[in-house]
This record gives sequence, structure tokens and C-alpha cells, in this order.
Amino acid sequence: MASGWGNVVQHWQTHLEAYVSWENETQATVEVKIYFHSIGWGYSVRAQALASANWSNGNVNQFTAESARGATVDQLAATHSVTVRKTESWQQISVSGWVQLTGGYHNGTSTAYATVDVSPIPYAAPGAPSGCSANRISDNRIEVRWQNGSTSSMRKRERSLVERSDNGGAWVQIASVSEYAANYTDFGVGANSSYTYRVRSSGRGGTSSYSNVSTPVYTTPAPPSDITITRTGDGRSFRISADTSGVRNATEYIIEQSEDNGAWTDRFRTTYFPTSSRASSRVRVRIASVRGELISPWVVSSEFAAVCPPNAPAITLPSASVVPTGSRLVVAWRPDHPDQSAQSRAEVEVTVGNKQPTTETVNDRDTSLKLPISYTETDGWLRIRVRTKGYDAKWGQWSPAREIRVASPPSAHIINPAKDGDIVKLMPVKVAWNASDASGIAHQRLELLDSSGSVIWAHDPKLSERSLSISSSEYLLDNNNEYALRVVVRGGSGLEISETRRFRVEYAAPAEPRVHLETDPTTLAVRIIARAGGTTWTVGNETLRSPEFLDQTESIPVSAPVGVKEGVVDIAELPETTSIDIIRILPDGSRLPIAMGVRDGDESLDRLPPLNLEYEYAVIAHSDLGPVSEARIPWTVDAQGREAYSFGADASCVHLLEYDATGQAKVERTGETFEFALGAGTQMLPTFYPDGGMRASGSHSYTITDPQALRTLLRSVRSRGGELCWFRDHWGGRARCTVEASYTYAAGRYRLIDVTLTLSEVVWEEPING
Repeated sequence: MASGWGNVVQHWQTHLEAYVSWENETQATVEVKIYFHSIGWGYSVRAQALASANWSNGNVNQFTAESARGATVDQLAATHSVTVRKTESWQQISVSGWVQLTGGYHNGTSTAYATVDVSPIPYAAPGAPSGCSANRISDNRIEVRWQNGSTSSMRKRERSLVERSDNGGAWVQIASVSEYAANYTDFGVGANSSYTYRVRSSGRGGTSSYSNVSTPVYTTPAPPSDITITRTGDGRSFRISADTSGVRNATEYIIEQSEDNGAWTDRFRTTYFPTSSRASSRVRVRIASVRGELISPWVVSSEFAAVCPPNAPAITLPSASVVPTGSRLVVAWRPDHPDQSAQSRAEVEVTVGNKQPTTETVNDRDTSLKLPISYTETDGWLRIRVRTKGYDAKWGQWSPAREIRVASPPSAHIINPAKDGDIVKLMPVKVAWNASDASGIAHQRLELLDSSGSVIWAHDPKLSERSLSISSSEYLLDNNNEYALRVVVRGGSGLEISETRRFRVEYAAPAEPRVHLETDPTTLAVRIIARAGGTTWTVGNETLRSPEFLDQTESIPVSAPVGVKEGVVDIAELPETTSIDIIRILPDGSRLPIAMGVRDGDESLDRLPPLNLEYEYAVIAHSDLGPVSEARIPWTVDAQGREAYSFGADASCVHLLEYDATGQAKVERTGETFEFALGAGTQMLPTFYPDGGMRASGSHSYTITDPQALRTLLRSVRSRGGELCWFRDHWGGRARCTVEASYTYAAGRYRLIDVTLTLSEVVWEEPING
């Protein structure tokens, strides 16, 4: 029952009660009663009342509102009922009513509202199907039949749902057919499988239980694979094996034989593998899988040979067409026995030049033979062929003859470096060797190898050359590393010989460079002057450097520098510095070449160093010999509260802004955001798909007191190419940005101009260092 109370007028109000007074499966009657309700007060006044349900009004009822002095009563004032049709879900029927006093005492109107719940139509699930059966029409078609279950207006069947299990696996619904259907043809099947079916009905009241499960329907099984035949016993018996792992539901297998490519005969059946058979000549077998009347396609084996003489073997000789005199030539062969018998003997026939052939016999299963040195004592040609024997008493066929040449090898010897472990201290590296061959030198090659054995430099000298120099222009050797030199000589016969010599490189490095650094206060760029170091003086255990260049390389008595005890000074000239590299190294390890290959005393300019952040310059001195010297100089550009905006391809137009600086920045990853309607129980938040991009932007504001500085800045922004600049902030950050400029001024702030630069970071690049 639903209740409702109206608004209070003086000492009374309307009271409403509503409920379902009658219902069946499709209809329900809602009854509404309206009461005059006094609140501890006496009344005897003319009144009227009205009851409504589901937007249907009853009649207005005229009555006298009665209540004893100080009493609280409920006086029935009006009623109304309405019959509604039920739906498939719960309904809320709106009801209301009012009471109005009109007799002149506490006149007014009080209205009450409520809702009454009406239950849905009580549908029930349809009856379950029965008698489910299935019949194979073909490997791609199975017909399913069933009898539909009971139905009524409250148990109405709307669809029949067909489910299938493949090879005993999970049940999957494959069809939804109309309420009148009692059969279904399944075209989604294939060979080598079994299928069972079941059916259930669905309607407004839910889904029925399942029918019975049909008996399995089998389709044609697959044939076996990988048929192999192996010999057993006397050679005429053989074993047949087959892979049946991919065969489903076969009950047995049919096997037929064909001898010497004749008709297929000797049909027999088996339920397992391997199985055995016999043949007296060459034989093939074929196998099919069987289930009842279903027979798979045939699978045919390769041919198997019973006892017969071997075919000619395949000979393998050394890959080179020439072998050196005095070598032990190895002849190998691969037997070809059609009857699959093992080799019992082999003969190797060798003919030297025009002499009579001789035969070497192998009395076991070895398939290679190392010939005696006597066959390769002199230059000439060898002619070789092989034959084998198996089960059969007859020798097999001779292999085609193979020829190979025997020749004297060339000679080669490295003279310089003279021995392994020599230390090379000078460039270029001097190399010398001897080489000779009776038939003439056909080719020479020099190779330089690193410590891992990899070839890092190679050269083919002229046939008459026996020496050369490896200069730094051809290959620069790393200091204090081990290398090897290999000489390869090929004679006119085609034979090659090589010799390798290992050596170590120990060059002196050039003097450590000297550097002068200076920050330009107008651009916050760094000027760099690099100078080559001086000569090393060694006095006792102390090493000093002199700016003077001394061209001595021996120990001579000289006056020692100030503070060093006078005596004999060992003066060693360091390699001359030929070029200097200058590299900026930031704290994150990133390196930028500022100037490469500069000369002694040249000035270089780093236009875009970070501000207020300690970093390093690496200054590297190079010599022709290869070793380098490096100096590391820490440096910090003190911006003194300023931030830098650099325009132009070389970042040479620099504006420094400082007063009242404020800034804000934002970084975001880019992509697409989608909101999917995925149904109940799923995540309600949107899904973001990143595209790998990123946006970085921000704005920076300053106060400028010099109008000319503002005009110069705006000229840079408006110039061609002014849409991009390099920005260096107070905290050491650097970025390549698009730039937008805006400014404001006011009379009350005389000569104070507020400037805002809006930046969006783009792909980073260093300026042209011109």
C-alpha cells in the first residue's frame, strides 16, 4: 500500500492511501482513497474532494468535514479506481487527490501524491526441446533435428538455439532459428572431426533447459603422414611407420603395396603403427585412414629397395683445385645404397699422371680415406674414383672420376717487424717481406689485424714489391694497442701461403693543450682560444712542460728550469699537435662539437651554452701519429639574472631580458581519446591512444625600461626567420621554439613596458656555428 500526505492548512491536511485491489496475469486495478485529516482540532465545515489515478480523475465529492473539538480523525472524502495493462517490467502508477474546505472556516486546499507499483506480466521459460539427433550429409554438411517443447501465452517460445561441440571440446552456439523451426543444416563443419549437438528454447520468460545431446557425427578422417620404411631381418622384411598424431576418430588403416611400379595389391588392415611386411624388389606402400564406410585419401611412401647392388657414390675432395706436394689428401664419399644396406667394403682407385691405377681398399663402414704421401710427392695430376658394396654380393657402380692437381706451394717470410712482440714507436710503419714461387707469384696481399683478429686494413702490392709503409693517411693505429701483420702470397699454381707477425704500438701523445675561456656579457656566448702544449722536460722523477720548442731527442747537460736541481736533463720531443677539437659536454653526458680540426691559437665561439649550469669543455689535441691528449675544463656562464633569446641561423642576434621575470610552462603527450559505449560492468573512463608525440609550450614575461631595446626585439621577431629562436632560461634549460611577442604599457608606469613572449618547443637543433 502507498500513502501520501498533503500540505497542512491551519489544523488539517489531505491523507491519501492507494493499493492494487485486483490483478491477473495481464491486468491490475489500482484503488485510491482520499481522507480529510484533522490535526487535534474540531471542524464541521462544507468541503469537497477529488481522487485521481494514472491521470484519470474521479468525481468531485461534496461533503461536510466533521471533527470533534481537539480530535484527530481520518474522514473518507473521495475514492477512485483504474484498471491498467501489465507490461514486461514493473510499472509505477501515479495517484493523487485533494480536499478543499469551502464553508468559510479554515478554507483552503491540501493535495497529496504517491505512486503504486504494478508487477510485470509473469512470463515463464518455454519447455525444453527433446529428441535431438544429427546426420552426416557430407564432410561439409550435417543436418540437426529436434522436437520443440511445450508453449503457451505465458511460456511463449521465440527462438531455438543450436549449440555444437567439436571433437569433445567446449559447447558453442552456432545458430538461432525461428520458433517454428525444428531442424538446422550446419555447413560450418569439416573432415577429420566429430560433432555433437544440443538445443534449447528462449522466450520472454527466459531460456529453457537443454535437450538431450545427439550421438556423435563423424566426418572422413585425415590420412596419416610421414610414412617411413626401414629394413628388418634379412633385408626383404621391412617395418612401416606412419605419423597418426593428426588423425582423429579413425578405427583402422588400410595398407597396399606396389612392387617395381606395378599395380597396388596385398591390401591388409592394421589398427596401430609400426607394422611389418615383406618384398623381394623395389616397393612402395600407400595408407588410408578408415572409420566405417569413410575412407581418407591415400598417402604414398617413397620407394624402398630390397637387396640390390649399390649405385655410384658421390665423391668429396678438398675444395681447392690444387693441393700442395707432400700433403695427405683425404677422399670422402657418400654411399648410395637403394636397399638401405650399410656399406660393407669400399675401393678407392687412384691414377697418378699416366701411370697404371692403384686401388686402396676400405674393409669397414668408413666413408673417407687419407691417401699415403706417396701419391703427392711430385707435381702432377691425380685421377680418383670410388665404388662400394652392401648386402648384395656384387660391387656397385664406379663413381665418375674426379681430378685434382698437386703442386709445390710458394714461400713467404716477414722481415720487418722482425719478430713477434716487436714495439713500433714511429710512423709510418715500415713493412718488408720475402716471397717466391717456382711458377711465379700470381698475387700478394698485406692485411692489418686488430687484437680480436679482424682485418682493419688491406692492400694488394705489385707482384715485384717486397716492402711498403703504412702511413697515418692510410690507417691510424691506436696507441698502446696490439696488432698483427699478415702477408698472403698466391703462386702461379693457385696455392697460397701466409705468415703473421704480431707487434705493439707505443707512440708518445702530444702535449696537453691549453685553453682560454671568456663569456661575452652581451650575448652570453663563450669565446674559446686553444693552444698546443709545450715540450716535455724530464728531470729526475719530475716532468715539466716548456712553451719553447726544443729540437733535441737525446740526454744533454743543460741548465735546469727554476726550482729544479741542475744536472743532466732527458729532453724528449713530443709529437707535434696538428689539430685541436673542442667539444661541449653537458651534465647529462650529451656532447656537441664546437670546433673540429682548428689550428693552434684559433678562436672558436660557443654561441649557445646553458646558463647558470656547470658543464665542461673537452679540448683534444691530435698528432699525425694517432695518440691524442685531452684537457677537461669546467665552466659556468653566469647569466646574472638574465634569460637569452637568440635569433638567426647562427643564433648571433641575442636579446637578454631580466627585470621582473616570470614564466610558466606546460608539457603534454599527444594522441586520441575515445569514449566507448561498452555496456554494463565495463570501465566508464575514456580510452587514450598515444601517437608518440609531445607538445611543450609556455610564456615568459619581463619589464623593459629602454624603448630602443623593445624595438630591436620586435624587429627580430618580425624579420624573416624570426618565427623561431633559441631560448636559454635561467635554470640551464635550452630549447628551439616558435615565438610570439606581445607588450603593454600605461601612462601611470612611465617608461616601463611589459613584454610577454609565448614559446612552443619544436624539434631541437644546434645553430650554425659560422
